[in-house]
Parts: sequence; structure tokens; C-alpha cells
Amino acid sequence: MSKEIEQQKQPIIESNCVAFMFDEIQYELNGAEIDRIRNVGITSTLKSCFQAVLTMIMYNSIYSEYLV
Repeated sequence: MSKEIEQQKQPIIESNCVAFMFDEIQYELNGAEIDRIRNVGITSTLKSCFQAVLTMIMYNSIYSEYLV
């Protein structure tokens, strides 16, 4: 490969890359734990995948009656 092609390749940072930097996140208020999430990156990725699937299902169910 030429140096020009190698210089053009730059890493792409996805939207939830920061979440993969943490093993766990805790939310505390006055010393009392309110919420805790482990495996933050995997949790946020799965949540966004499920939301995308649900959005597609809702979109298809709403507009499918107009396609018939």
C-alpha cells in the first residue's frame, strides 16, 4: 500500500465509544446508591438495537394499512 492510502485510513469513533471505557457506572445521591449499570457499553448497544427494531415494527404497522 502506498503512504497516501495508509494516511487516509482513520479510525471511526462510534457514538457510544465512551461507554465502553467504563466497567460500571453508579448514580448516588447523598451517599445512597440510586442506580447502577454494569457493562455499560454492551447495555447501551443492546438498548439502541432494541429501540431501532421497535421503531421499525411501529413504522411498518402504522404505514402498512396505507400500502394495501
